[in-house]
Amino acid sequence: MGLRSCFFTVGVGAALVVGALPAAVFAQEPARDPAAAEALFEEGKRLMEAKRVVEACPKFEESYRLDPGVGALLNLAACEEQRGKVASAWVHYREAGDFLRRERDQRRAAFADERAAALAPRLPKVVITVLEPPADLVVSRDGVKLSTAALGSELPVDPGEHELIAEAPGYLPRKVAFTAKEREVARVTIEALEAAPADAPAAIGAVSRPPEDAGGGDDPGRTQRIVGFVTGGVGLATLAVGGVFIGVTAANKSKADEGCPTPTTCTATGFADVEVAKDTAMVANVTLIAGAVLTAAGVVLVLTAPSSSEATLSLVPEIGPRAGGLAAIGTF
Repeated sequence: MGLRSCFFTVGVGAALVVGALPAAVFAQEPARDPAAAEALFEEGKRLMEAKRVVEACPKFEESYRLDPGVGALLNLAACEEQRGKVASAWVHYREAGDFLRRERDQRRAAFADERAAALAPRLPKVVITVLEPPADLVVSRDGVKLSTAALGSELPVDPGEHELIAEAPGYLPRKVAFTAKEREVARVTIEALEAAPADAPAAIGAVSRPPEDAGGGDDPGRTQRIVGFVTGGVGLATLAVGGVFIGVTAANKSKADEGCPTPTTCTATGFADVEVAKDTAMVANVTLIAGAVLTAAGVVLVLTAPSSSEATLSLVPEIGPRAGGLAAIGTF
């Protein structure tokens, strides 16, 4: 796993250099990319020295993910402390202290414990209560799912805005926002969840959305027809492009015939013109086939959509200077 020095800053303007420590695995996954981890670690140190804390923290975090080591963890904790994320810093100092004690590095373990103890009184905390919690209740805080055992306990959180989402099968999800402040305990009560309507999906994580056919009355096929008209329109446009390339191919072929009057008497320019004509012919074939498929798919989508008295579709022949086709005209 290699070695990474434990350079980190604590407080404003104070720097502490700790000697090299062996990298340690804190996660279940093995080291993934020690070389990249080392590069990110060094970049994080440079950003910390330049007081660019917001940019430095993600570097240490990614370094630790790629090759979990106590050096990256201590620097991440120091970076988060300066950034004001006291709960995250507190957790990482404690993790580093536990590892260093296992390594019998009492001096550095004492330092990590000292920093964690200094942060403990500043920790914001939240107590979450759910009224009339249903079975299979899941509460998420900022996307992290909490078990029901966490409800009613003081949970450390970083200062700032947070969002809670309570969900359960057969109920509408409920969101609650709260603000955490240092040295304060936020007590958040989530009202009883409302039962979902009989026709609403009961899957957990379902979020209320506006009806897909808003403004479309009782026409269940409106969305399919819209997709059909769009698909058909793209197909017709592609056919038109194919028609253009047919004309270009004809011009290129004429030019190639001039340079190659017979198969055995071609000039260098004639050979080049033949290749160009082949290329444009291939493009024409591909676009014509794709256009035909898309147009047909659009027609099928429109014609197979649930019926509506307002929906109509007409195919009108359309002839241009160099190509022809069908135009789809309809209402939906």
